[in-house]
Amino acid sequence: MTIKPGKIKEWMELHKIPPRLLFIIMGVVSTLWFLVRVIPKPSRATYPCMRVAAPMMSALVIYILSIGGVTLAFRKARTSIVNGKFFMTAVLLLGMTVFMVISITSGIHLISAADTDYSGPEDGANQPIGVPTGIKPGRVVWAWDTTATNEKCLNTFESKDYFFKPENTNSEVVKKMFRASLLELTGETSVKNSWDALFKNLNNKKYQKKAGYAKGEKYSLK
Repeated sequence: MTIKPGKIKEWMELHKIPPRLLFIIMGVVSTLWFLVRVIPKPSRATYPCMRVAAPMMSALVIYILSIGGVTLAFRKARTSIVNGKFFMTAVLLLGMTVFMVISITSGIHLISAADTDYSGPEDGANQPIGVPTGIKPGRVVWAWDTTATNEKCLNTFESKDYFFKPENTNSEVVKKMFRASLLELTGETSVKNSWDALFKNLNNKKYQKKAGYAKGEKYSLK
C-alpha cells in the first residue's frame, strides 16, 4: 500500500489535526533518528538523510528554546513591574526581543540551507570519507543528466505532481546513466562482464573464492 502525501494532508484536515502537532512530531522523530545514527558514528552526519533530519531537529530545538525563553522573560518582566523594577523590565524585554530575532533568522537560514538547489556534488571533489572498498578501492563514478528527471515538477500537495511519480523520471535516460557508470567503474566493455567482475571481486574479498554469480544467490544493491 502506498501512502501519498496529499492523502496525509487531507486526513489531517478531516480530523482537524493542527500543523504544529505534525511539526513537533517530525522534530522529535528527526532528533531521535539523528542522535541514534550519529552518536555511534559521527561521520554519518554527512549522509543525505542526516542532512534532511538536521534542519528539522534544529528547528524543533529553536522552537522550544524560543517558547521557553519568551515565557520566562514575560514572567520575570511581570514580577519586575509589580516590584517597581522598571529598568530590569526594560532589560528583560530587550533581551527577549533580541532572542526572538536571532531565533527567527536562524530558522530562516536553516530552511534556506535545506532548500538550496545544487547542480552537482556540493562537497566538491577529492574529499574521501571512510575506508576505501570495492572493485577499485576509493574509485567512484558519478553520472549527471538533466533530462533524467522532470525539472518542472511542482512537487506540491495542491498540484499532486510529486517527484516520485513515474512520469517525472525518464527511465531510458536513467538506464543509460547506470550502464555508463557500471562500465566506467569496472573498466569492462559489456554489462555482463561488468557484473561478473563485481561479483567475483565481492566473493573473493568476502568468501575467499574466485567465483562469479551462482544461480540462487541473493544480493542487495544500495
